[in-house]
Amino acid sequence: MPPELAITGALNWDINLFVKQLPLSGQEVVVEKIDRVPGGKGGNVSVAASRILGPGRVALLACVGSDEVGKKQIAILKLEGVDTTAVQSLDRLESGQAYITVDEKGSNVIETHFGANAGLKREHLMLPQVQSMFASTRMLVVIDPPRHVACYRQSSLFSQTSACSSSSTPHDMLRENCSQRVVDWEGQ
Repeated sequence: MPPELAITGALNWDINLFVKQLPLSGQEVVVEKIDRVPGGKGGNVSVAASRILGPGRVALLACVGSDEVGKKQIAILKLEGVDTTAVQSLDRLESGQAYITVDEKGSNVIETHFGANAGLKREHLMLPQVQSMFASTRMLVVIDPPRHVACYRQSSLFSQTSACSSSSTPHDMLRENCSQRVVDWEGQ
């Protein structure tokens, strides 16, 4: 059965650093514990949706590096039942990573290396397997992707019009140009 929900958004490898207190500028603090886990909004939402809808019902459109982190991300997504046909491995970029420092009170600081997440290009969106995925899905959830991904139209083609100018926000483009099939996760 083809996927009925497609999600596009970041795939990161999260490195969580647990400390007693967040450091001040230039201050060194001791890291009490380190957790390394899959993350990124696109990855997290696709896994959650797959757990609800069932294996093979959710597809993810994203990019990872051709590194060990990327291979691990894809393997975990597959184990969770996410269709990874539209996840592209890029040779020239590292997989996305987020470094999250968390103190005892739960306050945190997040530093993100977008890496391959920023490598999603129009050419990838037009690949036959990606277009086939779009044709079978009933809904596309767009979570803070590159601007051109937010220009999805009912025709399953991606707009190359002035609506996708760098001055438009993804939310504006969705509101003005996209079908009701698109949900803007980050919209105001």
